[in-house]
Amino acid sequence: MFPLYRPSFLFYLVCTPCTPMLPFLYKKIDSTLRGNIGAELYGCMKGMKAEQVMLAPAYPENKRYTRGGLQYIDKTPLSETTFAQDPFNPVISSRISEIIHSQCAIPVYEVPVTGLAHLDLEAEGIYVFDAGSQRDMEKIAGQLNAFSHLSVFSGCAGFAAFLPSLLEMKIQETKALKIPRPLLLMCGSICPVSARQLEKAKALGIPLFKLSDYLELSENGYQGLNRLLRDMESQAGHTMILASSDVESKSPFRPERSAERARIADRLGYITKRAAETFGYKDLAVFGGDTLLAVLNHLKLSELRPVEEIEPGVVLSETGGYRVISKAGGLGREDVVERMLAYTGAVL
Repeated sequence: MFPLYRPSFLFYLVCTPCTPMLPFLYKKIDSTLRGNIGAELYGCMKGMKAEQVMLAPAYPENKRYTRGGLQYIDKTPLSETTFAQDPFNPVISSRISEIIHSQCAIPVYEVPVTGLAHLDLEAEGIYVFDAGSQRDMEKIAGQLNAFSHLSVFSGCAGFAAFLPSLLEMKIQETKALKIPRPLLLMCGSICPVSARQLEKAKALGIPLFKLSDYLELSENGYQGLNRLLRDMESQAGHTMILASSDVESKSPFRPERSAERARIADRLGYITKRAAETFGYKDLAVFGGDTLLAVLNHLKLSELRPVEEIEPGVVLSETGGYRVISKAGGLGREDVVERMLAYTGAVL
């Protein structure tokens, strides 16, 4: 298998004989444009034999806007926010075309909202759409619906919400049942947004265990894990939080230690599995995409079935007897944990 950051990986994934013919492909990206967007979109184009990609990276419900081809978090250009200092995937620019061109040479065309009515999709390349509101996103989807030849679309969860209307898909609404049982939350994110959310949760009286008090996440071995589980035992049957680092201090992770990322995420996944199985947790919440993947891998779960969106970017899913609430580290309101408890019926 090819490394995920190479365009050849997505080319292989789309073209592999075991994959049925795909009429459409939606390449989901991070709303703060971290990752390998240029290489991935190039791989999608080649794999789908498509000449164009329609990219709408805005997420107005979470204050992610695209203006003049630049990405903004609220009113601040992306490269001037804390996401530019991400120790693993620092943002190199606010201009989306520059981010794409750092990894591929495909032409990029910036489409302002005022240009939608006269949209011309003749040229090969990636079309980046401005959007500053849900209404703008709706206009983009409505305009693209008129072009039947399009097969590759991209954006974050913001644009994905408009896929049913764009692709004329059937939708079925579901509601999560309220079950009075405790929630186990693992925060693997080092984003300041997540730190503020955990502080708010602590104020509710939810016990928080800092993993740095028990073991060194970047090293091999699990010395200290049994001590952590013994301390957690006194709170068994209650909602608990496991945090990868001290929410009251700056993250211990640094760019020069970024090679440890996968190993740290894997260890967080294993710790979550041990805690869930030891104390019988069936409702889990995970902050951070890498951590979520590791948790699912250690629980030997290969899929998630989305049930309900608690708030924009915060999704409750079901899989293998578990209910899993997931979100990116930088998304969600400060009271997101309290809202999770209310939606699931969780007990403190």
